[in-house]
Amino acid sequence: MKVLILSCLVAAALGCGEVLEGVTGTFTSPGYPSDYANNLNCEWTISVPSGNIRLSFDSFELETSSTCAYDKLEVRDGSSNGNLLGSFCGTAIPSQIVASDRTIVVRFTTDSSVVKQGFSAKWEVNTGPIVTTPPSSGGCGGVLSGATGTFASPNHPNSYPANANCEWTITIPEGIVALRFTALDIESNTECTYDSVKVSTAE
Repeated sequence: MKVLILSCLVAAALGCGEVLEGVTGTFTSPGYPSDYANNLNCEWTISVPSGNIRLSFDSFELETSSTCAYDKLEVRDGSSNGNLLGSFCGTAIPSQIVASDRTIVVRFTTDSSVVKQGFSAKWEVNTGPIVTTPPSSGGCGGVLSGATGTFASPNHPNSYPANANCEWTITIPEGIVALRFTALDIESNTECTYDSVKVSTAE
């Protein structure tokens, strides 16, 4: 029991999760900009006074895995059991995350081997479109709504996983949806019988 209490105190001292409130603010992985520790399980609950919340990252460096099976950062909407807005690892800085709620939960877990520098993040009240996604792994599909927004294949710009089957439904307040690709690199085949992207209108 004494060992458990000591571990909790050390984790708290390292900034391993807490309740954060306000119009805007920042938080980092434990020890940042030095490397984070092994075997962490940190959870931040972040709330803004009204509206909904936007999360962005200034830097991001976690252990790389195509499925984020080792070290990873998860962001959920509303509560620790809420919709999964994103699951991230590797060195690519995640795109801005816009929740549909005024509260998000950020969970950072690490395994017992490789450590990296970690992350630095900022939250603020959102003034742009709201994007909501159902629970998923690696951002594979979801419901996207608002006047504008972005989305990417799982693990982009790293390689996407095999056997993915993702579907995004995109709606805008009015007018016609205009879709523009800023990058496209999938398996090549003249008839797209292997990997493919299909865009269709709602029936």
